Amino acid sequence: MPATPRHILLLYPETPADTYWSFSHSLGMIGKKSSMPPLGLLTLAGLLPPEEFSLKLVDLNVSPLSPADLAWADLVMVSAMITQKKSLLEVLEQLHSAGKKTVLGGPYLTTAYRETGPVDTYFIGEAESLWPEFLADLRQDKLRQAYAAPTTTAEAADIRQHFGPTAVIATAGEFPTLQNTPLPRFDLIDFDHYAVMPVQASRGCPVGCEFCDIWRRFGRRTRNKPIPYLRRELDELYRLGWRDSVFLVDDNFIGNRERALGLLTDLSAWQREHSYPFTFLTEATLTLADNPEILDQMVAAGFDSVFVGIETPCAESLRETKKHVNTRGSIADKVALIQSRGIQIMSGFIIGFDADPEDIARRMSDCIQEMGIPLAMLGILNALPDTDLYDRLAKEGRLRGDTSGNNTHHFALNFQPARPAERVVEDYKQILHNAYSPDMKSYFERASVLRRRWPQRRTAAATRSGLSLGWKAWVFGRYLLTTLRSSYRWQALRFLLATLFYKPSFFEEAITLGVKGHHLWAITRQAFELEGMRHYLHACLAEFSAFIQAERRRLGEIFIKEIPEGARSGGDWLAVWLSHLTPVTLAEASEEVRFLYQRALVVLSEIEATRQRIQAEAETRYRHLSRVSRQAFITEWEFFLAEANRLTPALPSPS
Repeated sequence: MPATPRHILLLYPETPADTYWSFSHSLGMIGKKSSMPPLGLLTLAGLLPPEEFSLKLVDLNVSPLSPADLAWADLVMVSAMITQKKSLLEVLEQLHSAGKKTVLGGPYLTTAYRETGPVDTYFIGEAESLWPEFLADLRQDKLRQAYAAPTTTAEAADIRQHFGPTAVIATAGEFPTLQNTPLPRFDLIDFDHYAVMPVQASRGCPVGCEFCDIWRRFGRRTRNKPIPYLRRELDELYRLGWRDSVFLVDDNFIGNRERALGLLTDLSAWQREHSYPFTFLTEATLTLADNPEILDQMVAAGFDSVFVGIETPCAESLRETKKHVNTRGSIADKVALIQSRGIQIMSGFIIGFDADPEDIARRMSDCIQEMGIPLAMLGILNALPDTDLYDRLAKEGRLRGDTSGNNTHHFALNFQPARPAERVVEDYKQILHNAYSPDMKSYFERASVLRRRWPQRRTAAATRSGLSLGWKAWVFGRYLLTTLRSSYRWQALRFLLATLFYKPSFFEEAITLGVKGHHLWAITRQAFELEGMRHYLHACLAEFSAFIQAERRRLGEIFIKEIPEGARSGGDWLAVWLSHLTPVTLAEASEEVRFLYQRALVVLSEIEATRQRIQAEAETRYRHLSRVSRQAFITEWEFFLAEANRLTPALPSPS
């Protein structure tokens, strides 16, 4: 009988730093390396019997993959989201080169299994569906090429066609119950590296937004984890020493309102029993404001923030994308109500819908300011695979390529919008600039609106009592140092002083807003910096190419007697002609040819001097980019250098 792979390495690729959710520019201020650990891999680890397997987790957002890690592993399990695509492909190549057996799963693989090789085994869909079969094959060291839990019969047929009859495929559309979901292996991570701990109470969302893949992948009927299971996870976090924020990563926390109310009642009791060690945050819809009992229980349980997809102030666009829950009643009134209870709203906004009006940039900017939402996650619409939007645009012939999955601070769409794409991008830039200007004036104005609505006194559940006073003071000091070096220092200091004067009970929230706001400011500045550099390099190459073509045309007019026009149509005719003029032939050539040869050398020298000037000016700009921007821009910079060299004809070697 084959030996069971005993040492299993769980590997999580790197998340790009230039996204809202990475909070990469804020983590240093709170002494952390990553926002959250990979809950999917930790849950997967809980499915592997500890008496049979030795496990190790490597999160590339926290530490690199070492040769010792690779040498230790008998098998590597990798999970990734679409935003981690670049890092994932690099990791897979590294594992392949090391000869490691690899199992790949996670959200990205669901629609990308055709493009993510080389991999030994693919796990498509939710692991619980086929875990018994997978585990039995793992014990025998006879893993199949694919295990799949498709959501539709069409997806099942595609998987069968791609992998053949050996693939293990569950019945399409049968979502696994969460009754057998294990306790995540939180003991595999170092809490000191992370800002938030994730837990999950349910999967699925009843709202069928056209641009969203969640409901198609996890269903429109909410599947709930038994409340005692969630309590057990909180017990484990508490036992291991966690005393900070916990993110309920449900697709829609109030997708089943009756269940949400029961869960909140239990969370409130758990918090009281443990002296409120955690604060909670989650994702929900604006209908939260229509449920005062749920809001009361969220406050009692210690929820201090919620992510809500507002998307757009344009009702026509909301109807287009089937976000009907946002068309019922006043969005602004609902936001104000939730904020007045002491729950901060983080919200997603999207531009690029077909129904967007010409003044969408102004309307969206005004909407964000008036509603007092400091943490406004601003994105440009992209069509993700496995969404109704993707399918519709494909039928209409409007798709224009793949997407990275990150729709923020990337000034491009992967489809042809109804309005001119250039106009959509310019409107997006304007909204970004308005929300996170260099002086952050508008940001702190929104924070002031939130402060005004915030309750004067808050419950014990929402006071971050699990964090020590010393740690809070340390974070405050780091924030002040960062702020004083920024271009928005006066706005930040004015906001802090006003908070101390008008509502000191909001001061801790003010610091939190400042820390998170710095990240949003930094990646916005970086995005504009890189976009400006891209346009500059594009202009440089265009200028250089036009100069070369002009010089070639001038030479061509002089050379017309010596070189036929057909021979001059190729890009390298000058170099070819010069290379054939050896010292012998040049000595025997006519005076006219020798004159042309010398003239050609002068032109080539001028072209080379122009290239050096343009490159030197570009290098000066490149050096003035921030370190992070240079790292993000390295591929495009190398392309610019290579293209400038390619355009430059070579001078003949001296004889």
